[in-house]
Amino acid sequence: MSINPSVQRCTLLPIRPKPIEWEAPLSYLMRVAHANGYESPRQLQTSITKLEAFKAALWLSDEDLKTLMGPYPPKWRQKPLGGLNASDFNHILMRWCPLCLRESSHLPGIWLLKLCCVCTRHNVQLIDHCQKCGRQQWFNHAHFMRCKCGAWLSMAPIKEASPNLVRVTKVMEAAFLEKPSTELSWPILPAAAWLKLAIYLGQYSETFQPTKPGKVANLHKLEMATALMMNTAQLLDEWPTNFHALLAAILQKETQATSLHRAFGSLFRVFYVQMKEPHFQFLRDGFEVFVQNHWEGVIGKRNQLFNTNTIHRHPQLTLKQAAQKAGTELATVRHLLEAELITAHQAKLPSGRKAVSIHRAHVDKIAKLTQHCLSLKEAAAWLALPKSRIRQLLDVGLIKPLISPKETHAASWQISHKELNRLKLKPQPISNGSTEVSINKILQHWRLQDDEFVALVSGLMNKELLPIAAQSEPTVIGKIQLNREKFQAWLDKHRLTAMQTMSVDKAAKFLGLKQQVVYELVRKGIMKSTQDQTKGYRISANQISQFREQYVSLAELARLRQCPARKLLLEISAAPACGPMVDGTRQYFFLRAEIDPV
Repeated sequence: MSINPSVQRCTLLPIRPKPIEWEAPLSYLMRVAHANGYESPRQLQTSITKLEAFKAALWLSDEDLKTLMGPYPPKWRQKPLGGLNASDFNHILMRWCPLCLRESSHLPGIWLLKLCCVCTRHNVQLIDHCQKCGRQQWFNHAHFMRCKCGAWLSMAPIKEASPNLVRVTKVMEAAFLEKPSTELSWPILPAAAWLKLAIYLGQYSETFQPTKPGKVANLHKLEMATALMMNTAQLLDEWPTNFHALLAAILQKETQATSLHRAFGSLFRVFYVQMKEPHFQFLRDGFEVFVQNHWEGVIGKRNQLFNTNTIHRHPQLTLKQAAQKAGTELATVRHLLEAELITAHQAKLPSGRKAVSIHRAHVDKIAKLTQHCLSLKEAAAWLALPKSRIRQLLDVGLIKPLISPKETHAASWQISHKELNRLKLKPQPISNGSTEVSINKILQHWRLQDDEFVALVSGLMNKELLPIAAQSEPTVIGKIQLNREKFQAWLDKHRLTAMQTMSVDKAAKFLGLKQQVVYELVRKGIMKSTQDQTKGYRISANQISQFREQYVSLAELARLRQCPARKLLLEISAAPACGPMVDGTRQYFFLRAEIDPV
């Protein structure tokens, strides 16, 4: 029935239904308006402009008002319960559960929350549009059980909600109703904190990170609220596994991130600025646990927002910190990195420089590598050998340095004591009647070539040569003594083996000629040789002997005759086989068979 507008001014309504527990005030106003014949609750609100008038018109007590939950009409200027804001609720669009409407024609206040999208009683999704005409339902008519098209809203089809969505809505609803939550593994938050958590954190996923978190458009629409709550449920489920998966996906996109702010973008600010309240500490704790295990950069003291334990216990160290903990110099750690003896995380800064950090696990390795290291001079003194001989052993790899100036930018060699101990050998007892000679004496007087010294050390290490001494204590290689006769036999055999083939340069030294002269003799076929594809011309000892037997140089003849070479050239009747005036060769050579024996 319709009521005369003049009657609307009356302070006492004829039909005064009681509010249902946790009913939304807007739902109650719609029921009162419908019961008293109003077509819209707005007509009722024109005469009832304050909460006190509302109480008087319906004979409501303070206890009756406590059963209501949610926002009042904006003109009444009443704050919702639970410390929420009016903006947290829908004031225009309705949401409902068809099964609940079949049981009772009222709307719980929890449904008016913009983030509420599930009926936790029936575990179904809420609906916000007519199943027949598709029209969204507004709080602008009194009979909210039916759409303007005539369809009953309680007969809308039911859609079951996902378990995650039901679970997070139940926890949030328990906070609003101030009831204990059944989800013990999830955090306990006040009602307003749950809304803030969903609005900020629900925007993030492994494929999308907002640039301006906290600002969500169309939150009053059911599909947007559902998406936020689903993301929130996904992150909180199996805490903190899914949360860490989100952080890992964000971190993976920033392969060259040098700071936590840059790596995690807006999410870092959300944790420590927008959601800095104490009840969100579980988010920061979960984030710092992830950083502790997966952040390969350094956490400096400038990260004052972090827990001090997180900063002190972070496994990544600067090079300086790693050097201090290992008890060595910063430069040594840098050279170990250059030699690839330890690994480090490197990220390129915007300035072009590199930020380098080392895991704590490498500190012990650095300490072991650098313990008892010797320089080249110290290694030579320890082995009782000249520095030049130590370099030869380094060049051929018989001594493997920890740090080499040839391979890194180090200023000096670093040779481990363990490596040098390999050149400390245990001698055999001296036999009666044998004559000894020390390695140092051999190097001073026997004129060993570089390759011969290397072969000598290799022979000692391979036990081809056996050191001897009066005592059997291990002796450094420079002080080792050898049996003179056995060493002479070994050296003769080595030189004979080594002389089987040689380069042109070595043949020139052996013959006492200039390199260019020998190259010319080889090219003209005067000196026989063989050609190797990798080593070039090779000359054997036999070929050198044949050359000496067949040819003699003008210089050698002049030395034998003790006269100038030019004068001798005019006196010799035999024609030279080669020379400057014959074929352009730099020296004259004659066939020995054509030279007068006298």
